[in-house]
Amino acid sequence: MFIKNYGLFWRADEVNWYPGTGNRGQFRLLGGQGMNLPGLTLADFREQHGIYILYGNYGPYYTGLTEQGLGKRLKDHMGDGHADMWDRFSWFGFRQVLKRTPNTGSAS
Repeated sequence: MFIKNYGLFWRADEVNWYPGTGNRGQFRLLGGQGMNLPGLTLADFREQHGIYILYGNYGPYYTGLTEQGLGKRLKDHMGDGHADMWDRFSWFGFRQVLKRTPNTGSAS
């Protein structure tokens, strides 16, 4: 498997893990896709599969592999035995991010 995308040192407190009732209560794991600001596209990496690292005060705390969606695993760790041990995370995704066509909203 090859790493197709990644996010480094995201702060857990900058993700709204428990949004209100809008959008069926789904949180989003938003980031940019692309190298240059004019070509930067917003992407939701919540369904990404791959490796993630949780960081605490003294560096890497926990490493995991997920095939059920990065967002779900990270949200699970917000309420399990790891909850108070980390505040940042990095991830490395194996899946290609789908692009949406502007007029139809369908994946291309």
